[in-house]
Amino acid sequence: GPRRLVLVEMSELALYQIERDLMTLAGRERLAVDVVPLLGNACHRSRMHEVLQSFGVQTIYHAAAYKHVPLVEHNIVEGACNNVLSTLSTAESALE
Repeated sequence: GPRRLVLVEMSELALYQIERDLMTLAGRERLAVDVVPLLGNACHRSRMHEVLQSFGVQTIYHAAAYKHVPLVEHNIVEGACNNVLSTLSTAESALE
């Protein structure tokens, strides 16, 4: 029963869609949860630190990894940045 869900997403369209889906679900299930959609990139440590501090985040579900292996194999640098560095950035921000 969280009171607030803070969503961080770098795709404006994806963020808009997930916010709408969650608000629809919350309304249907009569859940009193505040959904906070924030544009951001988990690779940017200062942004992640700001978000975690500003909202007092207690639990993190980091799901930013690219999952389509053939596509990532053709985009090694971006894949490593997103899948490895974003995890490191988020973990370090959480430790702070």
